[in-house]
Amino acid sequence: LGKVKSRHYQYEYSIANLLGEYFFVSTIWVNGFSVNIGKEGRVLEVCGREEDLEIASYVYDFINHHLDFAWKRYKQKVQAKGLKKRLSFSLGLVQGFAQRLSETQKDQTNGQQELIYIGRSLSTQFLAKRYPKIRHRSANSWSPSHDYHLGFKEGKALHLRKAVYHQSNSNQSPKKLTKQ
Repeated sequence: LGKVKSRHYQYEYSIANLLGEYFFVSTIWVNGFSVNIGKEGRVLEVCGREEDLEIASYVYDFINHHLDFAWKRYKQKVQAKGLKKRLSFSLGLVQGFAQRLSETQKDQTNGQQELIYIGRSLSTQFLAKRYPKIRHRSANSWSPSHDYHLGFKEGKALHLRKAVYHQSNSNQSPKKLTKQ
């Protein structure tokens, strides 16, 4: 999902974690090559069942579209400028949305939770077979800013919208969001 880039920001890693945690897919950052710019970089690969991949792709596009929209609105409202403020706001929004999903998940019954664990287990097993030498890394030496907190608030209020289908047939895959 996304573009091959030499540099990804923390909010992008948070989106990948969110997809893996709540949408029955496994995510991994893999090396790739962008033919358009002729450079190597990394890109998000998502593994899972076809229907889960469609949902994860939709959620990925939905979040990125909303990030652009919410940042433009926030930037106008508070006269915010600069990459640091945008990245802080974006990370807050993604993590606020993740918390909202976490709270929703806690409300589910045990029977629903068992189905979730089975679906998650299958995608994790597939990823382990595809990439047997996976390493996990994490770092956290950052303190949240005012922009982060406002983004977090925006993310907690974010509601995932239903996908728009090409036809009325419910077996169709959702339309992709396009930037205009």
